Amino acid sequence: MKASHILSLMQNDYTTVQVAYSEGGKLYTFKALKSDNLAKDDFVVIPTSYNDWGYTLGKVISVDEEADIDTSVAYTYKWIVGKVDLVRYAGILEVEKRFERHILNMQKANTRRQLVQSVLESFPEGSKERADFELLLNSGQSLEQIERMLNNGTNLNNDSNDDAPGAGTGGSGA
Repeated sequence: MKASHILSLMQNDYTTVQVAYSEGGKLYTFKALKSDNLAKDDFVVIPTSYNDWGYTLGKVISVDEEADIDTSVAYTYKWIVGKVDLVRYAGILEVEKRFERHILNMQKANTRRQLVQSVLESFPEGSKERADFELLLNSGQSLEQIERMLNNGTNLNNDSNDDAPGAGTGGSGA
């Protein structure tokens, strides 16, 4: 019996897990600390001799209640290097996504401020166009409402329109 198997039989703080390198692939048995709390479908880093780094990813297919070491085999059981924390990873991605949305919103607001400033600067101070534009900005109206008002000839500042035909005549024209 191999010395590593004797040592494995003497330890009680670990179990064995069956891991596949690929979906539906052959199962390999690895040792894992019980404190790792591995479960079926967890992803784990495992040692390998098939790449330059010596490690690869595997998927836990089953976890034994107690270690199941076959002492008659000639190979040495390898240890799981670690569990891949997908919950932590998803959390990192979510935080990054929130910050990206925040940055995009800041960029939109900044672009809007620059555009508004540019339009304001294109109208002379005190001009009717500038006053109408400032009124549009501060009206709180949606673009649809503003378009409707403009199409209906409604005065944007809601003042009475003294220049309209029939204004001040009671509509009689006399």
